Amino acid sequence: MSTKNRQIQECILNIDMLCRSMYATNFDRIQLQIPQSSVLHSDLIRYSYIQLCIILDEIDTLNRLAKDDEYLKDTLYIVTPAIRAIKKYTGIRKARNFMLAHYNRDKKGNFYPWWRALKDLKLPRLKQELTQIYTYLHAINGIIVTRYYEELKDISQTAGKEVDEYYSWVRTQEELAIKDDSPFDNIESEIENRMAEFDMKGIIQDPFVVNVNDYVKKNYG
Repeated sequence: MSTKNRQIQECILNIDMLCRSMYATNFDRIQLQIPQSSVLHSDLIRYSYIQLCIILDEIDTLNRLAKDDEYLKDTLYIVTPAIRAIKKYTGIRKARNFMLAHYNRDKKGNFYPWWRALKDLKLPRLKQELTQIYTYLHAINGIIVTRYYEELKDISQTAGKEVDEYYSWVRTQEELAIKDDSPFDNIESEIENRMAEFDMKGIIQDPFVVNVNDYVKKNYG
């Protein structure tokens, strides 16, 4: 298999895996009836910005690979209207950068908060807009998978085995972690000793955080 064909396979695999992940997350959000006022709802939407950016990056890679590939070029031609519509949400990439990847920092590391960076930029905010995005992601992925079904099937078999091997390794690590010392063992006493060095009697505690920690310790500790 040529390097270019392998790269096409990898792009298609990434797009398919990301779309499936986004569908599953959105389905759970709806099934669990997470209200829009919930922080969890907002975080799920923000995380989807990362996934959307990656999908758009993979499409850009496919566009570069399509230079001398009429079949791929035709495939991308079919989905371009949906891609173009998603890109009209000009704030998605900046939201990814300033709210998630590099919180409140520009490329040079200077403080540049997201509420300034995102001013006057378009983001999907309405339920209808989010529904449209998921609908057209489904169309984009469906068309690409239909056109490259055998290629996706081929790379998915290899990837699937490797993913299974990874999770098998993870289970082993979890079993070992139960027996091993935690990196946080004795940290509390060390911090208390250091506070005592500076005669620091206590720290300001956010009541909300205290309540959350108490709840977690009571129910999951």
